[in-house]
Amino acid sequence: MKTAADIGWRLNVELGPGARHFSWLKARKSRITGSKIADIMGDGYNDVHDRYRIERGEMAVGGSALAIRRGQLMEPEILKIAQADNWRPGYFETLATPRFLTMPGEDWIGCSPDFLATSNNPAFCELRQAWPVRIFGEIKSRDSRAGSYYRDGQCKPSDVWQVRWGCMVTDADVGLLVVHLGSAPAPEYRIIERDDDVERLMVAAAQTFRDAVAVGDLGLLATLAKSGETRREIARERWADTIPEVWETDDPAVADIIARLERMKVERGELTDEMKSLEADIIDLMGHHEVMRAGKWRVRLPGLQKARRTFSRKMLAAALPHIDIEPFYVESDPAPRGRMTIKEMEDGV
Repeated sequence: MKTAADIGWRLNVELGPGARHFSWLKARKSRITGSKIADIMGDGYNDVHDRYRIERGEMAVGGSALAIRRGQLMEPEILKIAQADNWRPGYFETLATPRFLTMPGEDWIGCSPDFLATSNNPAFCELRQAWPVRIFGEIKSRDSRAGSYYRDGQCKPSDVWQVRWGCMVTDADVGLLVVHLGSAPAPEYRIIERDDDVERLMVAAAQTFRDAVAVGDLGLLATLAKSGETRREIARERWADTIPEVWETDDPAVADIIARLERMKVERGELTDEMKSLEADIIDLMGHHEVMRAGKWRVRLPGLQKARRTFSRKMLAAALPHIDIEPFYVESDPAPRGRMTIKEMEDGV
């Protein structure tokens, strides 16, 4: 099999194709990789706050061990199918692929390509003004239930961030996402072109994230939060050390923020009630049926559910009073702040 060097593709190789798993984990630990940039940009498995806590050693790495193992087993097989597929983009040919690479001049930026490839297809090369075209490849093995993300040529945003990051690290001409859904006979392909502006945005966000992790700056981290929920959790942790004194302000802008929040709570309550009322209408229309079809909509409402069984520690303690059950309790991490309550005061109170 050809190597990248055989076609003049210069790579900053940290680990070769035969590197051990432990070495791979060690190489990526202190670097920003494709999966991490997806978290930082707000579309990964973890939100940016959880990724921050993971990088600082305050939280264990999440993810299903079964899903990870499935990917490790399936990806080589998916690549074999893609290599033999007469419809593969650019009729690409795979190259010997290193296990881990870093970006020249930026050792803190790295990636783990699932495969590297090249294409000499005239139309494919002409479109990208490169002969041959250098391809960074990412493989995803998805359950068929994830099919909605890949309809009409779309894909998960986290996939795009990963591929863009890998293209930047390897200086590939184009990225290729290979997705296998459930028991589908062949994979699907998504070509992801490079974008200098997006790459600069990613690097800036990654550097901000590294700075926040290095010094424990939650305020800096908050600038990367994409959702209100993530911003709230960062703020709660940032100001976890409380003082009992009352902070008073006459700033009308602060009062406006509080008033807006309270109005939204009322509107949410009204909207929730309206939604439940519409659900009741649908249930009445379905009657005894578990499934209903109406135009493009399919509604399913399962029948009577089994009763839930719960374990009562109090009953166990009463039945076996000589057993100390205290050591069997599991304590969660303390919440940085309690529940926010807002009360409108009368004038002068």
